[in-house]
Amino acid sequence: MLIGAHVSPAGGPARAVERGVEKGCHAIQIFNQNPRAWRPREYSEEEIEEFHAAMEASEIDALLIHAVYLLNCASDDEEVRGKSLTSLIASLRAGEALGAHAVVLHPGSAKAGEVGPAIERAGATIREALAES
Repeated sequence: MLIGAHVSPAGGPARAVERGVEKGCHAIQIFNQNPRAWRPREYSEEEIEEFHAAMEASEIDALLIHAVYLLNCASDDEEVRGKSLTSLIASLRAGEALGAHAVVLHPGSAKAGEVGPAIERAGATIREALAES
């Protein structure tokens, strides 16, 4: 079993590794962007290389990316679903670039709508994100 913590990637993802090491972690989880804003972020090649070097030099065995809290892939609002799709694609791409073991997400809710169609929308949006990432 891996024991870890959610750590800040402020200053670049390599800093998250440093923070995890300071806490004695063997796994870390990060947000790849501000978790409360619709501003997807892509890491530069330099940031990615620095992250991989930091991981190799550490005892951290696993990285998980946590997608933003705002995601609602089940929403009947097309704008919200579109922003969710864009943000989820960014999280999946960050996960791939950094070699994450997983991307954690909360797929959303029907809110006041019907659950069945909401589940269908969530599934379709997540499948599209996977196909585009």
